[in-house]
Amino acid sequence: MVSSRFSSFPKHYLAAILVGLLGTGNILSAWLVYHPTRLFWLKHHLPWAVLRGSWLGNVFAGSAELFLSWSLGRRKAQAWRIVVLMLLVSTATSLLRGLNYGQAVVNFSILVILLALRTEFTAASDPPSVRHGLVTLAGTMLFAYLYGLFGFY
Repeated sequence: MVSSRFSSFPKHYLAAILVGLLGTGNILSAWLVYHPTRLFWLKHHLPWAVLRGSWLGNVFAGSAELFLSWSLGRRKAQAWRIVVLMLLVSTATSLLRGLNYGQAVVNFSILVILLALRTEFTAASDPPSVRHGLVTLAGTMLFAYLYGLFGFY
């Protein structure tokens, strides 16, 4: 009985929920998680701009994932493409900002799930969705900018 209830649950909703939770996790981990021993090794091998840029990139990717998860729930193909790109970015930035392997594996796992479900995301973007996407992009850029301004101190 329970399995029949979950088998009828649309897969794209599950993907949207996972991406939304992951986006929130990426933002929070960029803000809260700090590994001084891992960072010590990275400081000697990577320039400061790469280290700080990876923090900001992770916040940008996480906020884009969070904002676009709603569009994934609506099966938007363009949202799927952007989220796949942001998952690649967040996987790389998780490693660059502190060798956070656990988070990188989770990011990559959800990327694999989205790639497996690519046929589920077929809806084209309508003009209101494009406007919403542009507002989302502006909100994401503003959030990442404000985080960069205030989040490092």
